[in-house]
Amino acid sequence: SEWDADSRACAACGVGKYSNTSLGGKYNNSIMAGKISICTLCPVGRYNPFQGQGSCTACATGKMSSADRSSCGDCPAGTYVYNKESCEWCPSGTYAPSALQDACLDCTAGF
Repeated sequence: SEWDADSRACAACGVGKYSNTSLGGKYNNSIMAGKISICTLCPVGRYNPFQGQGSCTACATGKMSSADRSSCGDCPAGTYVYNKESCEWCPSGTYAPSALQDACLDCTAGF
């Protein structure tokens, strides 16, 4: 939940964020008064397509999370997922026909 200082109430965390600090959605106003938000963007390689969640889901192998962490997607052909953070071009002599994680495949002799 995010603390809405104007209404002095909790609001659900948005898509791509989570909060595991809620105790049944009830907060002590004096504790929360100085806080603007207790929602956290999902870590790289994880996503959350729903509001009001307490955790994020890991992206499938070979996929990476979008910048807003609302979904996971593929890198384009010829690239690979590096450290779950970015799409990197395959080095010369290698290829990636589809999403791969952390490496490209070696080309066979003659190609």
